[in-house]
Amino acid sequence: MILSLVLIGGAVGATIRGAVGHGMRAWLPTGTLAVNLVACFGLGLATGIDGTVGTAIRIGLFGALSTWSSLAFEIGAMLRRRDLALACSTLGVSIGGGVGLAWLGLELAP
Repeated sequence: MILSLVLIGGAVGATIRGAVGHGMRAWLPTGTLAVNLVACFGLGLATGIDGTVGTAIRIGLFGALSTWSSLAFEIGAMLRRRDLALACSTLGVSIGGGVGLAWLGLELAP
């Protein structure tokens, strides 16, 4: 049962990540940054959900929504273009903002 719920959550998270990443290209250099920050906050909030459903949400939905590999790839592309300022700011906001939002989610979790 739990694996089925993780699979469903993962499909939803990956679909959202793909849609947001594609849709935000006009406004942000990386939609990955936005979904990773949302996933960090959501993961913190989801710690208040017990049992199988909570595990499926944390691992499936937010695990698939956030992605380190896409962030690393995008930062690598920025460095390849010699856009050091954008690469550093994206990495800093990703790490600092992600930790801060995860903490805020934990604090707000029931």
